[in-house]
Amino acid sequence: MKLNKYKIGIIGSGNISDFHINVLKSHKNIQIESIYSKTLINAKKKSVKYDIPNFTNSLDTFINFSNYDGLLILISPNKMFQIIKKIIPYQIPLFIEKPAALSLMQLRELITLNKKYKTPNMIGLNRRYYSIIQKGISLIGNNNISSVAIEGHESYWRIKNSKKHKDIKNNWLFANSIHTIDLLSYISNSKIKKISILNLKKNNSENNISAIMKFKNGVLGSYNSFWSSPGQWSLKIFGNDKTVIFGPLEDGYLLDRNFVKKIIKPIKEDTIYKPGFYLQSLNFIKLMRTKKNSWPDVTISSLIDSYTLIENFNLKND
Repeated sequence: MKLNKYKIGIIGSGNISDFHINVLKSHKNIQIESIYSKTLINAKKKSVKYDIPNFTNSLDTFINFSNYDGLLILISPNKMFQIIKKIIPYQIPLFIEKPAALSLMQLRELITLNKKYKTPNMIGLNRRYYSIIQKGISLIGNNNISSVAIEGHESYWRIKNSKKHKDIKNNWLFANSIHTIDLLSYISNSKIKKISILNLKKNNSENNISAIMKFKNGVLGSYNSFWSSPGQWSLKIFGNDKTVIFGPLEDGYLLDRNFVKKIIKPIKEDTIYKPGFYLQSLNFIKLMRTKKNSWPDVTISSLIDSYTLIENFNLKND
């Protein structure tokens, strides 16, 4: 019996596309039909490397290659907003690599646009899909979480001297820190009720953020991010008689009240592919099938809380 396959198109040929293509090819019910890149030679290289039948540097040509079941938008953050605006009206289910936008204003425009077209979508915030973090939440219990503490340090001295586009460097909280900031709403499973923020900016660009907050469901949260000092991303989830600790986010353990550590092991797929990408891909397959999101998806619309928080971080300069 012939297997019905979901027809996929990929927009973007950068390094991140390799990680996505590799995990997509692990699914027998996925057929990658085509790839687009602004540079034709790059599209051709990925086409040859992964046996993708169609390639182009024309977005209009790309859209007409196939009757797609889903599209992956994997382009540079400074181009993401404009491409999403062009693609949403086709109403094809979208996987959008983070960030969907580089400002709260851009995000609001995308939300307004998608209210008209109702295009199914999910954002590639892959830390939500880390199997060890999902296991950690389960070990504490969703209703037993009392506090979430996140450290989202950024090595900004490396970023500012990199070849990244200036719009990316100038909006790094949206471009990259969104990964750790998003974990606050994901793990608390609530909206912020109260917050206190300090941001001691250096040279008006290097953030040194310390924030404490209370969510509407009673969970407490803290977020610290120091851009002038070396440090790693880390996460602590506090519950009744238990704490789970991740530092870096790819390594975690459970700590009980006797201070006995129990290592949390990832699923096998998180050791084969980029962590989180396998479970993330399963949710996208389900989105293509049902046109509905599943836990723990975040969408263009539900990004608003994290983007509003980032905007508040940006406005502070104590």
